[in-house]
Amino acid sequence: MGVARLHQGCQQGPAARAAVIVGEGQVWAKNPAWRIGDVIKVSGFAEDKYVVVRQNDLAWVNQFQATMLGSGRSGSENLSDLGKLATINDLQPKAVGPQEPPVDLPRIATYTGGGLCSVVKDEAGNSELRSEVQLDLSKRPQTAGRSKDGVVYADYILVPHGRGAIVASGQTFSLVAPDGVRYAAANPAVLGKLGYDGKAPVRLPPVLISLLPEGPGLDPQEALVQLTVS
Repeated sequence: MGVARLHQGCQQGPAARAAVIVGEGQVWAKNPAWRIGDVIKVSGFAEDKYVVVRQNDLAWVNQFQATMLGSGRSGSENLSDLGKLATINDLQPKAVGPQEPPVDLPRIATYTGGGLCSVVKDEAGNSELRSEVQLDLSKRPQTAGRSKDGVVYADYILVPHGRGAIVASGQTFSLVAPDGVRYAAANPAVLGKLGYDGKAPVRLPPVLISLLPEGPGLDPQEALVQLTVS
């Protein structure tokens, strides 16, 4: 799967936006040398600390928020001096969840062009990224690339020889054959008729399952339709 489509295997968080500071750009009444929205680096800490100037006070911001605000002043200020100017509050609750923006700016890993892999762990899209994954595709056939309807498929589907998989998203269950083709079951009971009863499916996000080339559906009613041989 090309890098351009790698994001489809990653959980999507909220858009990264700078905090809205009311009155941004106006001269701050408590210190005319500063403007509302300015980011001030606070000295005296082992790690970098920042506050942002608001209309009536100062507010702590983490490194990510400070960078997004993008209005940092040169130099730094002592915490005690800042406290004499205004109360220092929090800009927003420090709720930290898997989809929240990072507190500190992540270091960008060096990518040399090798295999880049997104390991999807569940239907919610929780994933981890791995770089420099070694893949031998020399004897692997490529997929059709696109369906007849123009749906984009993954470039390669790798399944251990002689094995398959049961994948599911919501109430849709599919059998993935050794060649990587996906066959959607009309209902979960169909898989039991094929000998896969009791097999726990791998739950994946629908956008990821859609990258698997789709074969005919597994529907017992369709199997009863009489064929006309001319």
